[in-house]
Amino acid sequence: MKRERKPATKLLLKQHHPHLRQSSVYLSSPSSSPSPFTLPSFQTANEISSRLTFNIDKIDPILNLKVGETVGILGSARHVQLFLTRLYVRALLSERHGGLNSPRVITIDAGNCSDIYQCVSFTRQYGLDIRNVLQRIIVTRSFTIYQLAHLIINELPNIVQKFNTKLVVISDLLKMFLEDPQLNDNEAKVILRDYTLDKENFIS
Repeated sequence: MKRERKPATKLLLKQHHPHLRQSSVYLSSPSSSPSPFTLPSFQTANEISSRLTFNIDKIDPILNLKVGETVGILGSARHVQLFLTRLYVRALLSERHGGLNSPRVITIDAGNCSDIYQCVSFTRQYGLDIRNVLQRIIVTRSFTIYQLAHLIINELPNIVQKFNTKLVVISDLLKMFLEDPQLNDNEAKVILRDYTLDKENFIS
C-alpha cells in the first residue's frame, strides 16, 4: 500500500528529540534557482570563489553555501552548537580564507544555547582579535513563541539592513513549538507558514 507523504514541517516536529536541535541558517541576498532549460550564466572569478566554507574536509566538498541560500541543520545539541559557533566566526573571515567577509553575524538564539566560550576558542584558533569578533556577533534571544515570531517576521528585515549582515542564524527554531503546552497544532502550522513566507523578505 502506498504511504502518504507527510509535510516536511510535520515530519521535523515528530522527529524532534530533547537532545536534537534544528536550526536554520540564512545567507542574505536574493538568489534564484536556474531553470534546467536556461543557458548557463557567466560569473566573475570573485563570484565563484565567494562561498562559505567550514574548514571541515568531509563537509566542504558537498555543502556549497553562497550568499542568498538557506540550510537547515539537524543533529545532537552539542554538535549543532559547535557547528553553528564555527559558522559565526568563519562568516567574518575574508572570502580569500573561506568566509563571507560579513560586517556582522546575526543569531537568534531561540533555545538559549549560545556558547561564548566556544566562540572565543574558535576565534583564537583562527588567529583573530577576540574583542573585534565578539563585537561583530549580534545575539538576540526570545523567551516565548510569540516573541520569536514577532522578531523573525517583523523585526529581522530591519536588523539585517541595519547591520548589513550576510549571515542570519536561528538556533533551536522548533524547540518552543514543542515545549509550549498551550500551543495547538493549527496555531503552530500558521506560525511556521509565516516563517516560511517571510524568509524571502529578509534574505536580500
